[in-house]
Amino acid sequence: MSGKCDKGITLNTNVRLALFFLISLVFWFASGLIVAPEPIESSLTPKSITAVKVSRVEHSQFRPKLSLRAHTQSNRTVNLSARLSGQIESVWVEEGEEVKRGQVICELEAEDKMLSLAQSQAHLEQAEIAHRGSLKLETGGYQSQLAIARSKADLETAKVQLARSQLTVEHLKIKAPFNGIIDRRPLEVGDYVVPGSVCAVLVDFNPIKISALANEIEARQIKPGNIASVFLKDHGSIDAIVSYVAFEADPVTRSYRIEAISENLTKAILSGLSASLTIESDDVSAHMIPSSSILLDDDGGLFVRTINNRDLVESFSVKVLGETTGGTWVSGLPRISNVITVGQNYVVDKEQVNPIFLVSQDDI
Repeated sequence: MSGKCDKGITLNTNVRLALFFLISLVFWFASGLIVAPEPIESSLTPKSITAVKVSRVEHSQFRPKLSLRAHTQSNRTVNLSARLSGQIESVWVEEGEEVKRGQVICELEAEDKMLSLAQSQAHLEQAEIAHRGSLKLETGGYQSQLAIARSKADLETAKVQLARSQLTVEHLKIKAPFNGIIDRRPLEVGDYVVPGSVCAVLVDFNPIKISALANEIEARQIKPGNIASVFLKDHGSIDAIVSYVAFEADPVTRSYRIEAISENLTKAILSGLSASLTIESDDVSAHMIPSSSILLDDDGGLFVRTINNRDLVESFSVKVLGETTGGTWVSGLPRISNVITVGQNYVVDKEQVNPIFLVSQDDI
């Protein structure tokens, strides 16, 4: 009997222990449910909106200026060459001398050319007399039409021969075809020349020509008549006007020849001087913005960040047209643009920003 009692006591003790542990576990789980969970930062928490400074700019007319490396050239350069063979009898000018149009530069010996001229004149007089006689005989019925035609042909031949002789005598004198300066004079009295021999080199320095090379983009912006200016080291800046734009590119450099002209009344500007040619092209619609607002993309292109009417960031590719002390002129923006001038490096397209509009450029 006592053995049964011991077993019952042991069983009751085990049950009580199990119940104790069970109740403890329940209380432990319950305590975990009651304690408030740690706050977890949500990824949906709204970010703070970036503040940027914005300048409102409107388009206006701008006249771009293109600057090209150039050099001066004479307006015209010609070789004054002999047309006949013979000896130089006279040289009337010296190198560096200024001459007028029609002035004799060199003169060849006449030799028998004056005799040929006199003979041609005599033949013409004879032909005229013979032809007049034929016409008189025709009125009396004593001359045939064939004889009259022959006398007329002889007369015309004599006229041509006289004109040829006169031209030959005229070619004995080598004359200046325009006003200019004798740059070189390789011949002296007594030299023998043949057709094509150069008596002198005549150059025209007024106006002076300024020649430059432009790439295809620059050439499209230049037209004859565009206002230009030329800077020369020893002469400062002088006014010029574009006179020629080449239609065909150089096959090697793929550049186009540009020419401008400027007055050179004193002939002080020589040929071959280095120069800087600045050309004003036609007016274009553009915006002047701070230079710091222009950014560079991964491909090396230029762009500007703006905001739209919903305060969202938008980017526009731009092209620099010119620079002034007040800013940079660019094309490619809408007519009225809200340009981000401060903070443009810290925002991206379609991002909403808090714009702070500037009153003046001094606020940038």
